[in-house]
Amino acid sequence: MQFSANFTLTAYQSLKTNALTDGFFELDFASAGAKATWEGQYDVYINEAEVNGLIEMTIVCYPSTVVTIAAIPATT
Repeated sequence: MQFSANFTLTAYQSLKTNALTDGFFELDFASAGAKATWEGQYDVYINEAEVNGLIEMTIVCYPSTVVTIAAIPATT
């Protein structure tokens, strides 16, 4: 799984600190009423950029378990 994000030095350094270590992940699709969870690792890298263009980074997740998707209970 890959996700693009706007690059900032602070965010990149923070992500790189724990890259390629085991962890728990959660992706919340609140508007769709669902949540995905899994265990695994991630890495981050800076994409190529044009002169004076937007710089992006890509976060790549490497699941070590099955990604499960569950409904988010409705709140009242």
